[in-house]
Amino acid sequence: MWNSCDFFEYHYAITFLRFVFIILLAIPHPHHSVSFINLKMVNRIKIDVFGRMVLATQSDKGWSIYYLSGGGKRRPANDIVIPSFVDESEIETYLADICHEWASEKYSEVRRLD
Repeated sequence: MWNSCDFFEYHYAITFLRFVFIILLAIPHPHHSVSFINLKMVNRIKIDVFGRMVLATQSDKGWSIYYLSGGGKRRPANDIVIPSFVDESEIETYLADICHEWASEKYSEVRRLD
C-alpha cells in the first residue's frame, strides 16, 4: 500500500527525470546538426524578380524559394535552386544571374521588397 511519503518520493523522482531530460536536449550532440541551442531563425525575403514576386526563405537546411500570388498564397519554385553558400546580401544578384531570361523592358530589375 502506498503512503504519502512514497507518493512524494515518486513525484520528485519524475520531476527530476523531466528536468534532466530537458537539460540533455539542450546539449549539442556531435552527430546531430541541430540542437536546441544552435537553432537558427528563418530569414524571409520578398523579392521582385523581373516582375515575378518570390519569397526566399533561409534556414539551417539552406534556401527555399516560393512564387507568391496576389492572394497571399505561395507555391514552391522548383525551377529556382539557390545553393546554401549564397549569402543573404547576394541573393538579388544571384537571382538576377539565374533568371535573366525573365527580363523585359517593363521589368528590368531584381529588387528586394522588404
